[in-house]
Amino acid sequence: MRAIIGATLAATALAVSASAAQADTPAPGYAQFAGCPSPKTENPAISSCVHGTVKGGHIRFGKKEVPISVPIGLSGGVDEVFGNFSVSAKGGLEAVKQPVPGGLIGSTKLDWLADSLNLTQLKLYAVAEPAGIPTLGVADIRLPIKVHLINSVLGNNCYVGSFANPIVLDMTTGTTSPPPPNKPITGKFPTVGVSPLEVLLLSGGTFVDNSFAVPRASGCVLSLFRGALKINIDNLLNSISGLPAPAGTNAASFDIDTELVDARLVYP
Repeated sequence: MRAIIGATLAATALAVSASAAQADTPAPGYAQFAGCPSPKTENPAISSCVHGTVKGGHIRFGKKEVPISVPIGLSGGVDEVFGNFSVSAKGGLEAVKQPVPGGLIGSTKLDWLADSLNLTQLKLYAVAEPAGIPTLGVADIRLPIKVHLINSVLGNNCYVGSFANPIVLDMTTGTTSPPPPNKPITGKFPTVGVSPLEVLLLSGGTFVDNSFAVPRASGCVLSLFRGALKINIDNLLNSISGLPAPAGTNAASFDIDTELVDARLVYP
């Protein structure tokens, strides 16, 4: 049971890109599993459907901490050994914008921007995106991600991490063994229950990691005055945020609820 639960949480934690195929409609009561490929028409290897929600937590890169203040939905399906996570056209990891405390000015220390931009333009958001395929384990997950920094005048290519150089989170519900100066932190294994519709409920799990490294930000270019002035702020952003940040100086903690159900119930 622990192996199944750990693998399920791992699979829901990060989605691979969705198929362009039209997804089937789940049976009544299973709408939350719409991101799971139908084993009848889309992926015959699918055995179970999963849906997860990152309810809260935080991630700290160097000197910058971003709380998970907006829940992130995750959905897809796994095969009979709880591997090969895949998604339908409606599945995957939601691209949810998390507000970055301090906004653009707090991240750049360019106070003069307040006179050039309106309140909306000063806001900064972080979106976690897949940068590889998760590795499953027993109550542990490996999540390769990149973080997209979004602002209306920052362009669309400002990222921390990439497919070639991802941020790799080795998250556990147990206790970490980080390099200094970080000290061990401990997660929490989820509570297990079953709904009347035979959905396995994994509630209140906390996955942690404070042993990962974070690369430099790149592609961050301010475009001001309708594009008349462009300023590359990679070096400034990295200096203020403390990037690149070596292992032992970063931390992540995600609170995750997960649901698991037989795919034959979702797509009878």
